[in-house]
Amino acid sequence: MEGNVYATKGLSHQSAAALVENFDMDKQARLKQEKSFVITRQLTANEKGIAQESYYAYDLYSSVFNSKRELVAILMATREGHPHNDRDIDSLNGLLNRVSIAFERILMYEEVENRGR
Repeated sequence: MEGNVYATKGLSHQSAAALVENFDMDKQARLKQEKSFVITRQLTANEKGIAQESYYAYDLYSSVFNSKRELVAILMATREGHPHNDRDIDSLNGLLNRVSIAFERILMYEEVENRGR
């Protein structure tokens, strides 16, 4: 993937920048082979806040490819306490397929616009 363009919700700018900068190459390689996957992990003390009992976070990683099958975007979403279900993941992957088509159309439009200049 090129560039470090990202959008976040629920993360500080510093946390988001660190996450993007240190994104695991193994996860990126896995996303080239699988449309999405979930990693289950126990929450850290900072993450669980005032909760007395420990519980789990479910980190969902899902990929967006262009028409050349190049990885162009990654969605990362964490759910605390409840795992992502297959129906939700399938719906999300369907939405990301439409995002991929939209990216392609934007790039084609920009290419046509740039040729006219």
